[in-house]
Order: sequence, then C-alpha cells, then structure tokens
Amino acid sequence: MIGKVISQSEIETEPEQFVPTYDYIKLPDYGRPLIGAAVFGLVLSCLVSTLAIFVGGPILSAMIFVLCLVIYSIQFPLAILASAALHHALLMYRMRKHGPAWYLRQRELDLPQAEAFELCLAACAQFERSRITNYDEKKGIIHLQIKGNFWITVDRTVALVVKTKGPHTSVLYIDSKVKLTRFRSKLIQLTWGAKWHPIVFRTDRNLNYKVMNTITNFIDSVPNWDHRHISVQEKLENLDQKPTEEIAATAEGDMQAA
Repeated sequence: MIGKVISQSEIETEPEQFVPTYDYIKLPDYGRPLIGAAVFGLVLSCLVSTLAIFVGGPILSAMIFVLCLVIYSIQFPLAILASAALHHALLMYRMRKHGPAWYLRQRELDLPQAEAFELCLAACAQFERSRITNYDEKKGIIHLQIKGNFWITVDRTVALVVKTKGPHTSVLYIDSKVKLTRFRSKLIQLTWGAKWHPIVFRTDRNLNYKVMNTITNFIDSVPNWDHRHISVQEKLENLDQKPTEEIAATAEGDMQAA
C-alpha cells in the first residue's frame, strides 16, 4: 500500500497551480490548440513523407507530403477545435453545478499537521486498487495512484498536501487527475498548451470528483482522529534533544520499576 519517501528533487511541493473560474477559458485561448494541431499535422506529414522516400523516391515523397499536409492541416485543427469547445462547455457546466471543488478540493482540518497527515494516509486505504507511490511526512505530501479498468477507465494520480495553518489546525489540498504515459502526457501538453491541459487531464466521467469525495467523506467520518505514528528516527532525534539529567532520571526510574 505505502511506497517510498521521496527526495527533495522528486517531490511536488503542492498541487498544480490551476485555479478554475468561469472565465478561465476565453475566445483568444482557442488559438493555442489550433496552432498546436497544425504543427502536429506538419510534423506528422514530414515523418510520413520521409518514410516514403525509401519506398518510392523523392517525387512520391513530395506528393505524399502535400497530400498529408492538406488532410492534416484541415482534419487535426477541426478535431481539436470541436474537442476544445466540448472541454470548455464541460468546464462551464461543472463550475455552475459544483464550483471549483469539482477540479480541486480544499479542506480545513481541526488537527495538527502530523495527525492530519496520518488521517490522509488512512483515507488512501479506501480504494481497493490503489497504492501510495511516494510521500514526505515532513512536507505533508502524499502521492496516491489508483488503478483503472483497461476497457473503461484509466489510471489516475491523487496528490494530497497537508499544510500547517495553526498550532492545532491544518489545510488539506486534494488534486486528482488522469495518469497517462509520459509520451501521451507530453504530447497533450505540447498540443494544447499550458492553459488547456489542466482541464484535459481532469475531464473524465466524474471519476476525479468521486475520488476526492471518497477522501473527504472518510475524513469527515472520523472527526476525533488522534493517532500519530512516530518513526524510529524521530524517537532517536527526540532522545538526543533531552537533557542528560532527564535521561538519567528516566533510566533510574525504569530500573526502580523493574
């Protein structure tokens, strides 16, 4: 269930800086995915025509390049334009129905950061086909991966970030999104651009919303959580910080009790 403690270079300090609003996508923003689709079509045309050189020579390669360029320069931009309009419509619909909580979840907890972190670890166990890929207790970061069904759903990653707000309060951030291969993720980012791809990665059949609800519902069901795991390393650090007299007194008391 639990993976590994991640290093400073691997850690993601907080969920992606994506704040959905009603006017998050504007009309000029449609130009970026259109340009990305056109560039993708151009690159694909060059690849196909390059392969054609080894089959039919430069003349056939030039003809295939022109044909592919005409097809892709029309097909890809039209397809991505329709897809962008659909994603924009879903954004507006879900913002009206659920608000920003559909995309990102924020919850204030009446618990110190250490106890809230343990509570989040327990909440991650509510998913059958899941595992904690990495975590950092000091920074309050947990990365959860949920396995999807190959035919129906895809895998998704959930980032839980617990930050200290006060002596006895903390704030929890939950971000759930689709997990794709590195190639597909990079291709989507390059094609859609920085403003669109956060929506694309979080648009599915309400599964991201259900995942976040499962976590928050579990947290709300245990309001008196008071458990905190203390690692061996932390025990040793606390022992080193104790004064010598206190350690001697504790040892003498233990001997008398024995």
